[in-house]
This record gives sequence, C-alpha cells and structure tokens, in this order.
Amino acid sequence: KAQEDFDHMALVYISISKSYLEIKDFSRAKEACEKALQNITTSSDPETKSRVFDYGAFYYLFVDDYDKAKSFSDSAYFYAKKTGYPALIYAAAYKLSKYYKWRKDFKSAYEFLSEATRMNDSINNDNIKKTVLRQELKADFEKKEIKLKAEQDKKDTEAKAEKKRQQYVLFAVILALVAMIIVVYVVYRNYASKKKS
Repeated sequence: KAQEDFDHMALVYISISKSYLEIKDFSRAKEACEKALQNITTSSDPETKSRVFDYGAFYYLFVDDYDKAKSFSDSAYFYAKKTGYPALIYAAAYKLSKYYKWRKDFKSAYEFLSEATRMNDSINNDNIKKTVLRQELKADFEKKEIKLKAEQDKKDTEAKAEKKRQQYVLFAVILALVAMIIVVYVVYRNYASKKKS
C-alpha cells in the first residue's frame, strides 16, 4: 500500500514537471522530475517505472542532455519490455533511436526506430481491431433493434386488427339485439292488436 502511494506520487510529480515545462520553468520542472525518479527507487511495478523513466528521458531530451536521456531511456526500455505494453516499448525505443541518431550511430538508431515503428503499428492494429469490433457490435445491435421493432410493429398491427374485429362483432351483436327488439315489438304489437280485435 505504501509503495502504491509512492508510485502514484511519482506519476503526480511527472504531471507537475510537465506543467512547469509548458511554462518554461526549467528548474522546477527538473526538481519535480527528480522527485518522481526518487519515488520509484523501491517500486516493484515495471509499468510505473517505465513511465517515470520514460518521462525522465523525455525531460533530459527536452533540455538537450542526451547522455542522461540515454540512461533513463535504457531503464524505461528495460521495464517496458518487462510489461510487454506496446505503447511503453514504443516510447522508450523511439527515444533511444533519437539518442543514437544524435550519437551518429545510425545502425542502432535504425534498429530502435524499427522497433518503435513495429510497436506503433501494433498499437494502431489494436485500435483498428477495436474500431472494427465496435462497428460490428453496433451493426448487430442495430439489426436486432430493427428486428425487434418489426416484431413490435407486427404485434401492434395484429392488435389493431383484433380490436377492429372485436368492434365489428360488438356492432353486429348490438345490431342483432336492436333487430330482435324491433321484431319482438312488432310481434307483440301484432299479438296485442289481434287480441283486441
């Protein structure tokens, strides 16, 4: 539990450092970055370590201290590989490719850039798969919704037809009763007039 707090604090310090970088307060940005790095010294979470070391690499690349950036990129890459998360591997490999390009070690720069590209493609493929799956699920849902609506419309039409039929039957019964009453009245009147005569 206590280590989780340190991990969270490290991530908070990263956000603080980014904010200071945005307003070009480099001394406070560096201070917050160093506090983030101090908070993960005992961390056992490779994801948090990778994120914090990656930010350290970003900061030192930003201030053109390529040797420190390399050190943090190596650590970020190591922990990113442990997690297997393409986004973390991409970020660390990309920073290492920038470092090796700066050192004019183009072979290593190319190797890390190739890995960064593969990881980016993997991320994009995952996003494409998610988008396709989301669209398929939406289409299935819409098909089912259309089918249910058609079934409901059919039931509503049948209910209206049944109600109309019942109204016709009721009208026919009432008409038959009225006709019967008229017939009974005529018969009774004829019977009463015959009785008088």
